[in-house]
Amino acid sequence: MLLATKTRTPPEIAAAVELLRERGRRVAVGENRAQEISKHADPLLAENGVPRHFIGRLQTNKARDVVAFAEMIHSVDREGIADALERRAETAGLSRDVLVQVNTSGEESKGGFSPRSRRSRRWWSACGPAPCCGPSA
Repeated sequence: MLLATKTRTPPEIAAAVELLRERGRRVAVGENRAQEISKHADPLLAENGVPRHFIGRLQTNKARDVVAFAEMIHSVDREGIADALERRAETAGLSRDVLVQVNTSGEESKGGFSPRSRRSRRWWSACGPAPCCGPSA
């Protein structure tokens, strides 16, 4: 279960995590605003062993903070963000999982990589389809 922690305080987040753990749930926390990441340094949250995700649209100037915070970054939707995350992770000696947004409709108003872009093809050939999305799903 992924808890979106938007506007919640560290005590509220810690209580929700504990409640879900008591009920036998696996839990991760997700932050959708880079400005809110700093609250996760609070002692109530810093060492609780819960995986952290960044789930919002990301600006390149926030890549360093997000790489330091999140084990998984959702909705990487453009080259500049992918490049910034890659650079920041490499500089920090970290490896991060990312979920790439692909614009399958081709609509200009929608975000995401074209399925025919070089980067999309490279990721697809390296990773293959996700278990939930492949032909056997």
